[in-house]
Amino acid sequence: MKKALLFCAVCLMLLSLGGCNGRTFEMDHCELFPVEVGNDSGWSYGYIDQSGRLVIDPQFDGGGYFYEGLACVRMDNAYGFIDKTGRVVIEPMFAEYTHFVEGLACVWGDDCLYGYIDKAGKWVIDPVFDYAHSFSDGLAAVEVSNKWGFIDKSGKMVITPQFDEAECFSEGLACVSMDTLYGFIDKTGKMVIDTAFGYARSFSDGLAAVKVGNKWGFIDKTGKMVIRPQFDYAVHFSEGLACVLVDSLYGYIDKTGKMVIRPQFDHAEPFSEGLAEVTIGRWGKSKDGYIDKEGKIVIKPQFILTWPFKNVLAYVQTDDGLTGYIDKKGRMVFTE
Repeated sequence: MKKALLFCAVCLMLLSLGGCNGRTFEMDHCELFPVEVGNDSGWSYGYIDQSGRLVIDPQFDGGGYFYEGLACVRMDNAYGFIDKTGRVVIEPMFAEYTHFVEGLACVWGDDCLYGYIDKAGKWVIDPVFDYAHSFSDGLAAVEVSNKWGFIDKSGKMVITPQFDEAECFSEGLACVSMDTLYGFIDKTGKMVIDTAFGYARSFSDGLAAVKVGNKWGFIDKTGKMVIRPQFDYAVHFSEGLACVLVDSLYGYIDKTGKMVIRPQFDHAEPFSEGLAEVTIGRWGKSKDGYIDKEGKIVIKPQFILTWPFKNVLAYVQTDDGLTGYIDKKGRMVFTE
């Protein structure tokens, strides 16, 4: 069960290879969800539909979500890909979980270097990078000798490695850092917003969260500060709202900077499909639930761990250690 929790946490939070700060990649709306099922011979992964019915029999050692028609699965300590019928279309041969974005998947190859494969499992960009992110807006951030640059889909280095850090392009700009300060470049590599921030997140809904001194605010794509630095912490906008921290409590602002859901939660996450995860309580006594955009609790805090709603279901863990999926009414549709 702990294995299921950890694997699904990786998938749901999109903290897999290729993830970028403030930038997420959309899963297919295929209504299939990985689950771990026990039987006499042990535990294995299959897939359920939104009703909780098993539609791909448990047969894998691990299973991820579907991206661009394929899902990454683990078999015999290696990762490959299946289609929506459960057929293995790329044999397990890779060392890490990954997923397809813009037709390519970033994978760990020989000599612990990263490259990119297509949906036939063929290397289209050889594994020559120390680290790499997924493609976004036609470019991918790659690390070479401790510096980050960007390649196109032919593998050509189009922005010379020169940055200490680099995130995926989002809304035409990519967040980069030089000498511990953060700014933004365009797709030609031009620095369009100077490296002047202590930290920064990718653009979302036209705004980016930036840190100035000890406070967070938001800039627009010209670099203008449109919501002054005043928050102790802030994350990216999602569905028109951004989660911010004020005096140790989390609330939500709109794009004008107005506090539309007052700070009242001990932790909170961005909105997904109209609902957001919030935590009430601290120090081992916390419980997680979900609110709507009015700040109303629609699924009462009762879980010890929650993940965002994706394709109308959310993965949760209960007090007694059970893991599974709930619907938007809080009903458990499948328990592992």
